[in-house]
Amino acid sequence: SLQGASPKVFLRELGKSKEEWRDMLAQIKDGLRAMFKELVDTMVDKLQPNPDGTKKRLVGVDRLLEFVTRFPKQDLGDDELRGLVEEARSLLEGQDLAALRKDQGTRDFIKERMESVKVVLDSLVEDAPVRQMVLRD
Repeated sequence: SLQGASPKVFLRELGKSKEEWRDMLAQIKDGLRAMFKELVDTMVDKLQPNPDGTKKRLVGVDRLLEFVTRFPKQDLGDDELRGLVEEARSLLEGQDLAALRKDQGTRDFIKERMESVKVVLDSLVEDAPVRQMVLRD
């Protein structure tokens, strides 16, 4: 009905809604990247031995596996993220988690590969500046 009333207003509003959708998709992509980065960072950290050489308790692997399994349903055409998620999925899929928790060689191999994913992912996720608000009475 808006198109019939005023084609000029209709086109302007159509352009606004397209821009809002692009912004929304960009925010969702950024959110998925940030979530994956957090999971990968946690995994890399847990695979690093403690300063005294003891193994850290390996937690968060299930969350990372869940993310990489669900990702194809959430993918919004982010080719870079898709490649990194696929690399992590192929690396972790089929791994015996008990062996990963116990075998240092397996831990080192997975850590090395996850660090390469982390390096690329770090370049995709930029820290947004934080806005400081001062509220006065």
